[in-house]
Amino acid sequence: MSLVLACLLALVGCGGDDEAAAPESGVSISSSSDTQVEIVSSEPSSAALPVEMNVVMKESPRRRLMVLGEVNLPDQTRLRVRLVRDASNVSWRVMTTVAAGAFEAGPLGPSSGLVAGDYTLHVSMPPADVQPQEVKAVIGEKGRFLEGPYVENSPHGLGRIVKYATTYEVLR
Repeated sequence: MSLVLACLLALVGCGGDDEAAAPESGVSISSSSDTQVEIVSSEPSSAALPVEMNVVMKESPRRRLMVLGEVNLPDQTRLRVRLVRDASNVSWRVMTTVAAGAFEAGPLGPSSGLVAGDYTLHVSMPPADVQPQEVKAVIGEKGRFLEGPYVENSPHGLGRIVKYATTYEVLR
C-alpha cells in the first residue's frame, strides 16, 4: 500500500500546487488539475466502541439458570457464558451469539438443578481473531476499538477482549 501511495504522490506531484489530506474514510490526494484519488482503508479510522452490557438471570422451575443479556456488540459476536459454583468451582459453559443486540444462554446447571449457594456468572467475548469478519470490521483488529469497564487486554497478547462477571445466589 505504501508503494501505491508513493506512486500516486509522484504522479500527482507533477501538477504544481498539491495538497494531501487524510479524511476519516482513508487517504485522499488532490491536485490543482482536479485529479482526485481515494484509497479507502479496510477498517474505520475512529470507531471507538464503549461496550455496554446488561445481564438478567432467571431461575427455571427445574432450578437451572437462564441468562438473558443486552449488549451493544455487533450482531454475530461470539460470546462464552460460564456459570461457576463458588463452593466447588464446578462450572457449566455454553457459547452463544449476539443477535439484534441481545443474547441468551442456558439452561445452565446440572439436570438435577442447582444446589443452594453462591455462583458467579461470567460472560466473555473471545479475541477478535476468532470472531466473524463482520464483527472484526466493527471492533477492529485485535479488538482495538473496544473500550469501557468490561474491556481488558487478553492475558495471551491476543488483543482486547470483553469480560463481565456478576454473582447469583440460589436459595432453598
